[in-house]
Amino acid sequence: MKQNILSLLLQLHKILENKRIIKDRDIHDIIKLASYGLPSLRNRYGVMLNQIIALENEKKVLNYEVQGLRNSIYTNKEFISRQNDQSRELDRKLNQLHILLRSASKDSNYHKLIEIIDQRLNDKKPLLVAALVTVMETLKRNPYGLNLLNSSYADIENYVTADNDGKSLLQFAESCYDNLLKTYAESIIQ
Repeated sequence: MKQNILSLLLQLHKILENKRIIKDRDIHDIIKLASYGLPSLRNRYGVMLNQIIALENEKKVLNYEVQGLRNSIYTNKEFISRQNDQSRELDRKLNQLHILLRSASKDSNYHKLIEIIDQRLNDKKPLLVAALVTVMETLKRNPYGLNLLNSSYADIENYVTADNDGKSLLQFAESCYDNLLKTYAESIIQ
């Protein structure tokens, strides 16, 4: 063991000699630094090593977040691209409709047809008759509907949306109304 210490001292002496640290004051400062500063340096080294590990872990987390954001950007770009394609298709169809409308408006029968449709739609009497006939046909089909005449709007709405008989009554009324409107529309065109 004494040879080990002697060997270490000789190595230290050579290092000090190579660095030209030969004054007593310099050697005293080195010994002082080694006895007080070295534990502090070791502590700082440990703290810094822990900080490096924490920063590396944070870097990994951030890399995962960046990858998630990249995936989200890619997905959003694809969605936007599809939306742009749909928008272009709708614009194309709209332009076609404008062209058809312009060419139709040049036809002399177009203005007559618009006038007839406008006239018929402003004549509310046939529409009211269609609605009244629908109500009467519906009530004939389901006499329970007569009991609803004294009910509140909310009760009637609840009956036709929640109750099975009410739903079938509403479907029947819709089919009557659709048939009457179809007949009415055909009468406009004639």
